Amino acid sequence: MYRSADGADAEGRTGVAASLTAALVALALALALAIAITGCDKKQDGGGLGPGPQPQPLPNSPTTTLLNMITAYEGRDSVGTEAVYDVAYEGTSVDLADPRPTITFTRSDERHHVGILKLEPNIVGVSLNFGPQSAWVRLAPNASDPPDWAVLQIDQANIQILDINTGTTHQAQNNRMTYTFIPTVAAPGDTTWKIRRWEEIRF
Repeated sequence: MYRSADGADAEGRTGVAASLTAALVALALALALAIAITGCDKKQDGGGLGPGPQPQPLPNSPTTTLLNMITAYEGRDSVGTEAVYDVAYEGTSVDLADPRPTITFTRSDERHHVGILKLEPNIVGVSLNFGPQSAWVRLAPNASDPPDWAVLQIDQANIQILDINTGTTHQAQNNRMTYTFIPTVAAPGDTTWKIRRWEEIRF
C-alpha cells in the first residue's frame, strides 16, 4: 500500500522476491526485509512478532473503517487488514517526482504485506499516523461512482517502520492519500463500510 522513503517499491507479490516480497498498504519496507524474507509463502502471514490481532469496532462509518485499518496495520494483523478491504479493492501509488509507472495493489497484496511485517523479527515498530480526524477531508464520490460511496482524503500521512537489524526507521510522509468506501446496507440503520479504492500521490 505504500512506498518507502528511500524510493524503493514494496508491491508484496511473491514474484518480486528478489527486490521486495512485501506488499505494501500503507509504506513499504524496501529494505533488507525483502532479502530476509525471500521465499516466504503468502499463506504464512499469521505468526511472528508484533502486538497481534485487536478487536475491531463495527465499521459503521468510513471513519471507523479507516481507524480499523490503522489498528490492524499497527498491530500487524493480516486478518483484520483483509477485513477492512472490499474484495474488488484497488490501490494505486503515484510518485510525481519519479518517472516509474503507477504501482497497483489488491486486497491480497495488502494482507500479505502486513503478514510479512509480523513474520519479520527485525521489525519492532510500526506506526501509521494520519493526523487528527478533524483534518481528514470528506469529499464527494467521483462522478463515475455510485452516489452513496464515501471518500476521505488524508493530507498528512506519516508511516514509519523500525528495523533493528539495520537500525533504520523507514518512513513515508507528506503523502496525500484518498480512500473510497462502499456501503453494505443489511437493513435500515444497519450499514457497514469497506475500502474499495486507495490512491496515493507522492510529491
